[in-house]
Amino acid sequence: MGNYAETDSELANTLTSFDREYIFSTGGDMGVPGVAIYREGGTLGVIVSTGPLNWVVEVAGQVPPRERWTNIAFRWRNINYVDKDEFFQRLIQGETVEDFGGLTVSIDSIVLTLNSLT
Repeated sequence: MGNYAETDSELANTLTSFDREYIFSTGGDMGVPGVAIYREGGTLGVIVSTGPLNWVVEVAGQVPPRERWTNIAFRWRNINYVDKDEFFQRLIQGETVEDFGGLTVSIDSIVLTLNSLT
């Protein structure tokens, strides 16, 4: 039933199918300025690109079924720390990971992951 895997066999076929299906795109792909949200196999991905800089979040197993309304949100802010030492020092001082910038992706108000510059 539906367009998502219900059996181990269907899941295996879904996870080995790597055709990228764009949910939303302004042209954003690696090296091309813009934003893209896509499904690829069993992965949901988001790319934010300024051209020379790219931020990517890919989350396996979080692909929403096609026939269900799903809110996908992302937030991007430029990275505002110099190195991992500064990052950890600021964490120790009580800042949250969201304070450091990068790419945050949420589905139906659940934060899936945060990502730094890649």
